[in-house]
Amino acid sequence: MIKKTFYILLTLVMLSCSVCFAEQKVSIDYPNIQFLGAAQSIGGSAILIDTGKTRFLIDYGLYYDKEDQLKNLEVLDDLSKLKFVLLTHAHIDHSGRLPMLYKNGFQGPVIGIDATKDITGRMLDMSLGIAENQGTNLYDRKDLDKMLELFKTVKYDQIVKLSPDVDVRFNDAGHILGSSIIEIWIKQGNKKLKIVATGDMGGLNIPILRDHTRIKDADYIVVESTYGDTAKGLIDYKPFENDIKDTLRKGGSVLIPAFVLEKTQKVIAILCDMKRRGIIPKDTPIYYDSSTAQDITEIYRGYSKYYDKDALKLIARGQHPLSCNGLCKVKGKEALATHDNQKPAIYISSSGMLEHANSPKHLKEMISDQRNLLAIIGWQAPGTPGRKLQEGAKIIDIPIEKLDCTPRIGQNMLE
Repeated sequence: MIKKTFYILLTLVMLSCSVCFAEQKVSIDYPNIQFLGAAQSIGGSAILIDTGKTRFLIDYGLYYDKEDQLKNLEVLDDLSKLKFVLLTHAHIDHSGRLPMLYKNGFQGPVIGIDATKDITGRMLDMSLGIAENQGTNLYDRKDLDKMLELFKTVKYDQIVKLSPDVDVRFNDAGHILGSSIIEIWIKQGNKKLKIVATGDMGGLNIPILRDHTRIKDADYIVVESTYGDTAKGLIDYKPFENDIKDTLRKGGSVLIPAFVLEKTQKVIAILCDMKRRGIIPKDTPIYYDSSTAQDITEIYRGYSKYYDKDALKLIARGQHPLSCNGLCKVKGKEALATHDNQKPAIYISSSGMLEHANSPKHLKEMISDQRNLLAIIGWQAPGTPGRKLQEGAKIIDIPIEKLDCTPRIGQNMLE
């Protein structure tokens, strides 16, 4: 999801902590924190921390706002002094510029969860392929390969020493597979200063994934505040279920535009659960239409160790949250040909904002039948077809691509 994001730096104000800071006589210069991206702009998440002894990044993502596109070309200063990068998760607005570091001489590791490495590799491979076709690539294949070669995987809930004065612990953020809240301890004399970087945090009751870890203490907290002022409760899927059921009962089909990462897997899990409970008829096909989404779904299937209790119970019964009768992989012209069957079906297709790829083409095939349903399930960026529909537009242009092309870099590559 594309997000307009800014950062809030919070200090936990406690008397004992204030006394502690006074006793430490912490330098006004170190540790130093800089927000290099995602500060009142779209994308480009990047946080630079310098302890005076160790210099490191948290994330290095791609910018999306047209006004900020040129920032993607900027190179971080003093890369020879950069020791490592902590990666919170695989979304392109957090990982999209990582290979540029290696292109410009960085020799250290990116550090994250094993699932994050696999998903990031697939997402950056997709991003690079698009850019190479258009001649807009910010880095080369060898830079991506170097990043993956040096990628260091860590486990959740384990404290790891990364330098003489920096220890870290990755905790499950419940946002996407492998996403992390990172605890960072910086040694200052005989004391340690603790910073928590939340990354993107998931809500409660997310299909497949565990709820986010609750961190109990910190000296400073860095929060991505896209939704930071909104309390997140349990998600109610009942209205979505009712809309699907009513549409199929009337003989209509359903189109669900979805991002290839996280949204597609979440929707598959929900629809397959509905099938197992008999809400969706057994003979109703569920088509998911994107080779990248299919690859990422397979990565999700390979990391059941990060699933929640309900998903693991289902696997123990010989089923899988990402599998059910009638779930079909399709892509390209094959996917569009399924509309010739003239029977109710459910389509999950990229792009998530109806901007490109096959979802606008599916919409064109389905729009003339009033029984059909377009289910917009995620945040839509201003100006996109999905956003215009959310805002009540009666007439929109459907962006049908004449060729099997894909969006330019910066155009919703969060997918």
